[in-house]
Amino acid sequence: MLLLVAKTVHKKTWKEEFRKWGGINVDNIVIECYESLKKHTGEYFNFIVMDEVHHIKSDVRLDLLETLKYDYMLGLSATIP
Repeated sequence: MLLLVAKTVHKKTWKEEFRKWGGINVDNIVIECYESLKKHTGEYFNFIVMDEVHHIKSDVRLDLLETLKYDYMLGLSATIP
C-alpha cells in the first residue's frame, strides 16, 4: 500500500494512528509525501490512499501519478474545491 501525505510530519502522525488503532502492519505500508512521489515512478501498489487529495492537483504530480500501477485508489479530503 502507498499512502500519500501532504507534509513530512504527517508520515509520523499516520504511523502513530495505525499503531494506536492496531490491525495494520506499518512495515507493509509506504508512506510518502506528494513531493516525493517521483521516487516511485512506475511502481505497482495494490492500494493507494491519498490523504488531503486536493494537494495532488499540480500537473507534475498528476503526471507522476499516471506512471504508477495499482488496483485500487482512495482520495481523502475535507476541502475539495
